[in-house]
Parts: sequence; structure tokens; C-alpha cells
Amino acid sequence: MPVEHGDDDEGGGSGFSKNDKAMEYIEKLNNEVNIDGNKPNVEDICSKLGEDWKPYQNVFVQECEYMAVLIEEIQKSVADLLLAFKGELTMTDQLEQLIDAMYLDRVPAQWSKLAYPSTRGLSSWMNNLRRRLDQINIWKDDPLEIPKIVFLNRLFNPQSFLTAIKQVASWEFGFELNKLFIKTEI
Repeated sequence: MPVEHGDDDEGGGSGFSKNDKAMEYIEKLNNEVNIDGNKPNVEDICSKLGEDWKPYQNVFVQECEYMAVLIEEIQKSVADLLLAFKGELTMTDQLEQLIDAMYLDRVPAQWSKLAYPSTRGLSSWMNNLRRRLDQINIWKDDPLEIPKIVFLNRLFNPQSFLTAIKQVASWEFGFELNKLFIKTEI
């Protein structure tokens, strides 16, 4: 998508402007992460579940809700930035901060406040976002079936999944929930 950029060359004479760097990240979001195509449709998932909600389904629906909110913010801020690049929207301080964050390979503050805790640079964060979306997409096609492998580090709230494990074990084996604990052996 051709977009005219300003002459904001603060790349130390490299000819690579802040706006160019922002466009590079926007293209990565669209092409590699496929943010629009991977956005979970929570209503569709809930309709597939019907009345069969169990602890694991609750966890994954919550994960989809968190992800949908994050993706909506990313899409909104990127759309506003593209309009500003075209001159159809005034460049605000928030959009300038978005460009600066992208230029410095940092997760923009407006995304970070809705995202999972992370100290990654923006490039690595976007790769991680894609992996998180992949995990959600494996589950959302058949939400009654729990994936054989769940990467806890790809969840917004991994503790909720661990709690779901205890709840299911409590129901299946008749254990008291408050006496169960998660033990990890390395």
C-alpha cells in the first residue's frame, strides 16, 4: 500500500525515517502477524460452545476477549497513523509517541497497557503476538476440545489456566479444590 511519508529523517543520515520504520512495522502486522485475519471472534466462539462451558473453555474465552481488545487498539492506532501519513488526520502527540516507539523498537504504550506483561522489543513482541494468536486459533476452531499442548507463556493470565486444571482434577477425582496445588518438577 503506497503511502507518502514526510521528510522526517532522524535516522542519522541513513535515509531511513521514523515514518519508514513505522510503515515497516505496520506491514509486518498486516503480512506476518495477519492481525486482521487472526482476530478472534468471541461471539462466534461462544455460539460454538453453547451451554458446554467448562473451566478450560472459560480460560480460553477470556484469552480471546483480551486478545480481541488488544487487536482492536492496535488496528485503531495503526489506522489513525495511516490517515495521518496521508494528511487526512492531524498528527497528535499520541500518534507521534506511536511512531517514536516503533522507531525505537518498543511496544507502544497504548498497546502495552492492554497487552500481557513483556520486556521484549517491538519486533520480538510482534513475533510473540503471532505465536499467541496461533495458539488461540488452534483452539477456536473446536472450542470444546482442549489442545494437547498449551503454552502457559502465551496466555494473558496463565494462573487462570492452572486454576482450571485444579478445578477439573477436583471434579474428576473428588479432591477438595482448596487442598490441590500445582507442582513443577524440572
